[in-house]
Amino acid sequence: MSASAIPKNDDPEIFSTADQARAYLEALRWQGNPACPYCHTHCRIQTRKREGYFRCLACREDFTVRTGTAFARSHVPLHKWLRAVVLYADSGGQIPSSLLSKELGITQKSAWSLLRRLREARGLGDAVNSRDGSSLLKRILAAGGERIVGDKLDKENLLGLASKYVWWKSADEAIKHPQSVIAMVMDRGTIEDIQLLGNIIGEDGLRAALAKAEPGQFRPQSWTYWHFKLNGLFESTLPEMPTRAFA
Repeated sequence: MSASAIPKNDDPEIFSTADQARAYLEALRWQGNPACPYCHTHCRIQTRKREGYFRCLACREDFTVRTGTAFARSHVPLHKWLRAVVLYADSGGQIPSSLLSKELGITQKSAWSLLRRLREARGLGDAVNSRDGSSLLKRILAAGGERIVGDKLDKENLLGLASKYVWWKSADEAIKHPQSVIAMVMDRGTIEDIQLLGNIIGEDGLRAALAKAEPGQFRPQSWTYWHFKLNGLFESTLPEMPTRAFA
């Protein structure tokens, strides 16, 4: 079966066991080439004895397909998560937690937590079609590079960049808001520091920082450059730069 689209919730091949769902998600996220969500390397990944676990020999971190996504640190099995994505998308995001709990055979508290995470993954005012389960699932998996910012490894690396580019507050204070540090480096960083930043968060993290840019974080030339580099957009098709609203 192709992993390019999420199947409907009655497909027994995907939704019958957590292991089948995990294999499906691994194929969709990595296409057979697992990447470390901490340092983004592909070349030094070791398969662990425990099924579904990997270790990056570059940064010594363990990870699974859940790491850095909305599925992380959840006790709900992956095949139920996949069903939840389909049910949520089919309802246009309107399925109540009481119904979702019955459909999945989980507590209403767990269903409420799943819905909260799915809403965060979809985002408010997002371009992702709220009834397209495939788009939502790909957004969840692609968010790994963004969500991992703030974990142990990235915090250590970002501290150095924060101390160099954020001069009006301490580095420890600055990395409490990693998007601002990332945007500052993207806008004003040297080639070496931008390469370091890319190694820390990957292209998905850079795209996320650009998508969530606040007024004043990017100058016009940086805005144009990054949209072309990351999204292939030319000046005539660029989204408008964020601007401050005055009452």
